[in-house]
Amino acid sequence: MSKIRVVLIVGVSFLALASIAFLLAVNLSPLLISFPHQLGMRPHAILHAYGQLLLYLQLPGLKAPQLGKLALSTSAAHHFAMVKNYFMANEFLMVVTTVIAGWCLKRMKRRQQLWQLLAPLQCLFTLIIVVLALVMVNFADLFIKSHYLLFHDMDWVLSPANDPIILLMPVSFFSNVFVLWWGLLLFFLVVLWCSIWFRTRFLKF
Repeated sequence: MSKIRVVLIVGVSFLALASIAFLLAVNLSPLLISFPHQLGMRPHAILHAYGQLLLYLQLPGLKAPQLGKLALSTSAAHHFAMVKNYFMANEFLMVVTTVIAGWCLKRMKRRQQLWQLLAPLQCLFTLIIVVLALVMVNFADLFIKSHYLLFHDMDWVLSPANDPIILLMPVSFFSNVFVLWWGLLLFFLVVLWCSIWFRTRFLKF
């Protein structure tokens, strides 16, 4: 198998695992939110409101976020609608790349070629750790710059007075979700590498 094909298979597998890890990190994010006293709400009410936002972002049939007692301005609703588009794109990417990666890995398994993925995966581990370290050095600045790239307006600048949901999501919250996302991704890649390594060792034996 050519080196280019191996790199492409590793790339598709990376995208599949990255999109899965992102979805898991988002759904685990309620564990990372704080309960600001400014909201004047009980923790279970805050979790319910945040959970409603997550449902809206991930389910294609929902037309508008319902945040319970938390007010939501028109600009914030528009911003979350834009975020929802990115979530939908991630879910589409997850389905497509998972199917392709699964088919490719099965084919390589039948041909006893999985061992060719070990070295590229090791390079990928190093790259992920380096990127994570570089991003975390100045996460706040990169986080703001990414919003200028991803959104064509300034609706993402939310005011706590008009959109109190933003109090649940300071920059530190997003940095923790980012670390969780990349940590899950690294874990999945290590599991993939270990399963291939043990399988190839067993076949050699």
